[in-house]
Amino acid sequence: MKRSILVAEDHEVVLEVFREWLTRHGYAVLVAHGGVEAITIAKQQRPRLAILDYSMPGMDGITAARAIREAPETRHIPIIMMTAMTLTNATEEEALRGFDDFFEKPFDTERFLAKIRELLKPRVLVIDDNLCFCDLMVRALSTRCAVITANNRKKGMELAVLEDPDLVILDRSQGEEIAMDIIDNCNIPVMMVTGSSLTDAEKEVFHAISIKAIIGKPFEMAELRTTVAALLPQFPPSA
Repeated sequence: MKRSILVAEDHEVVLEVFREWLTRHGYAVLVAHGGVEAITIAKQQRPRLAILDYSMPGMDGITAARAIREAPETRHIPIIMMTAMTLTNATEEEALRGFDDFFEKPFDTERFLAKIRELLKPRVLVIDDNLCFCDLMVRALSTRCAVITANNRKKGMELAVLEDPDLVILDRSQGEEIAMDIIDNCNIPVMMVTGSSLTDAEKEVFHAISIKAIIGKPFEMAELRTTVAALLPQFPPSA
């Protein structure tokens, strides 16, 4: 599945250049011609990244970014600002409070693309009440993924909805119900880890509810990364 990027720009020619460039690099592009439209599309389509022009008629990029950051359903979306103006230090500080990065036009396309790839790291949500295990998963995957953790089922479900991760890693102790809720309601693949052996009947149950992979504790880091990579096509091949 292509990851979607929202581009908000009021100049049609620039917008088309962005659309062609990002499409060529494998991204699905959503377009907005102003700040208000960008906010609407962000809430409706939940893009993985937003690129906003600093100066647009009606509502500028900074105001739109603040609105996106304040809305619970879009606050996880990374935002890049682009501008044709030379920014002063004060303006730069103001911009960076609402954006993950900014680029002055004309910008270095390779550096811009590298930043896009950095911000579009796959997101993995780990749900386990064992904080040591959560820390282990962060250390094992954070060089290649953005790792989010939750130490209970309620928080895990909230983050599955708000953060829209690419994969959920769930300890079996959290129960099958949350796995089914995430799969059915959020359409997110779930990988399960377990410290106990599974019977054939249990394996059939997990297969029936579409658990994508199961690995047993303790596991090797190589096994974990290989399993995650098989479930995430965008998983970087190396740290």
